[in-house]
Amino acid sequence: MRRFVKGWKTGGHEPRLGARIVNYADDFVICCRGTAAEAMTVMRSMMSRLKLTVNETKTRKCRVPEETFDFLGHTFGRNYSPRTGGAYLGAKPSGKKIQRLCRAISEMTGRGRTLIPVEQQVVQLNQKLRGWNNYFRVGTVSRAYNVVNQHVTYRLRQWLCAKHKVRGPGYSRFPDRYLYQSLGLHKLQRKARAVSVRVNRLVRELGAGNPPARFDERGVETGHGRDNVTPADERAGQQGKQTST
Repeated sequence: MRRFVKGWKTGGHEPRLGARIVNYADDFVICCRGTAAEAMTVMRSMMSRLKLTVNETKTRKCRVPEETFDFLGHTFGRNYSPRTGGAYLGAKPSGKKIQRLCRAISEMTGRGRTLIPVEQQVVQLNQKLRGWNNYFRVGTVSRAYNVVNQHVTYRLRQWLCAKHKVRGPGYSRFPDRYLYQSLGLHKLQRKARAVSVRVNRLVRELGAGNPPARFDERGVETGHGRDNVTPADERAGQQGKQTST
């Protein structure tokens, strides 16, 4: 993959096509405007000459923001500011990653695990949650955090009811305050000055040289400006960016 990225630059494809590559290990995205078809052809030709295999299930052209694409566990495309409701281009945890974490939490809090001590259960859950929190900490994360926090409190509460043979949903016996303050359950929340180099770089490439775009309720672009974006994503881009992965 390193040879491909180097050859893309030394071969002059980056300036000729206006196509920049953002990559991590064997995964990459080609960001361009109006040259996606040619960039895809050149990429396939180079990969063939280098005897590298293109993953056809993950490789496609994607027009942003009409469409979205996943990269490094994030979904890139149109997002909406929780503060103003304005639309902007940015990243958020992908639905697959959220579902995978929730499934893991469900398995960890199954009825077959009620024999382990409460403290050990919380420690194991916190390890899983902190790792996820540290990775998914940039872009639009509030909605994903809320989904996970609600799921883990529900599952842990059900697990405690099963362990202590408490009937009912257990909200009065094990309220959220007890789970977080007494047991020390980790709560997903945005961390100050969160940085993810490749995610932020890809967001910048999607909107390189363009101010953030605004869209109305129909998804139609209505103008450009900085009043509709969140501070964490104020460099996000404009409608019409094309990518191929």
